[in-house]
Amino acid sequence: MLARGGPLLVGEVSSSAGSSLYAIGVTDDQGIYVYLPLVGHLLSINDPAVLLRILYLAAMSFALLVYPLLFAKSFGSGTIGLLAPFTLVAQIRLAPRADIYWISAWAVVVGIPLVLVALRLKPRGALLVLLGAAVLGSFATSIRSQAGLPVAIAAILAALCLSLPLRYRISIGVLVAAAYLSISPGALGALRLYRDAWAGRELGAGLPTAHPFWHPTYLGLGYLPNQYGIAWNDSVAAAAVERDDPGAPYLSQRYEASLRKQYLALLQRDPSFVVRTYFAKLLVVAKDALQAWWTLLILVPVALVFASQRRTLLLQLALVAPAILVNAIPPILTLPVREYEVGWIAAWGMTWQISLGWAAIAVIAFVFGRPAPTSLSSARADGGRRARRSRKRGRARGTPP
Repeated sequence: MLARGGPLLVGEVSSSAGSSLYAIGVTDDQGIYVYLPLVGHLLSINDPAVLLRILYLAAMSFALLVYPLLFAKSFGSGTIGLLAPFTLVAQIRLAPRADIYWISAWAVVVGIPLVLVALRLKPRGALLVLLGAAVLGSFATSIRSQAGLPVAIAAILAALCLSLPLRYRISIGVLVAAAYLSISPGALGALRLYRDAWAGRELGAGLPTAHPFWHPTYLGLGYLPNQYGIAWNDSVAAAAVERDDPGAPYLSQRYEASLRKQYLALLQRDPSFVVRTYFAKLLVVAKDALQAWWTLLILVPVALVFASQRRTLLLQLALVAPAILVNAIPPILTLPVREYEVGWIAAWGMTWQISLGWAAIAVIAFVFGRPAPTSLSSARADGGRRARRSRKRGRARGTPP
């Protein structure tokens, strides 16, 4: 379609009766249906598998390129910056390379360090970095539902920690939230409007523009043997909808509404079954995280005891907490398999990276007697003093600070 001068997110099918247009990427997150066609059109590549590999390699190469800078700045140590790519490799080895599941891990391992860097910068620089982190999160979310949400939450929390008056911190938080909406749904929504205007009608009428929520959530109740006949099989959900709302198009808004109603009815009728199912999956995802990052049991206590900047360490770990909590939801709601756990595993990996960094700084300081890097509280205090001096000079000149 691009080669023929058409827009993105639209395809054409020909038959004996003529040709007709249809919407591409419905019932799925649509970013991948924008980025891969653009890259393929530019490089004259038509194989989606090759394009997926190019996207993966480009994303991970970008991460390896910026990691030394991000960690050197956020830890105040060039040595930690040099070691950072090796910790990233430890993260990458656990992320599935097939399809686009890895994007949840990529958002965490690149977006969270960006947020940590913002805490080391002056307010204006911090604003730009936090906005960049939010846009990165929006990019990830456009590929997989809410993959970048933990980054946006962490960026908003970091904005509230800046050394600025409360009204400015709140304003920055609002800007960060807006930046998170810039690509998905912002730019993608604009593309759909342009596509429909070009086609002369709403091609995706009645169909979702993101991955369905209630379909996998309902099927996730089939993780354990149960009396309700629910199992992890698309046909099970389709049959349940057909019984409740005959004729509802598959994965349409009517389809999702029917599954939502049935899920909530089951939750009300048998809450113990639902809780038991989710608890079983919680045990599995906790076990998988422990198997991947069991050294956290050693690193976190060591870092907390010996870190020269315990408050900074605690703040950085607090900014990883949204990634842990948000990324626990997909495998618990659906299935505790590695494809759905990837963001959860990466969030604990980010905790491992931070703890390892501060433990390494403590060891380096002990062995070589090097001074500890400047703490965030000291940096913020210096920034606050500079800001107050600037305001005083502005009032003395009769101009706004």
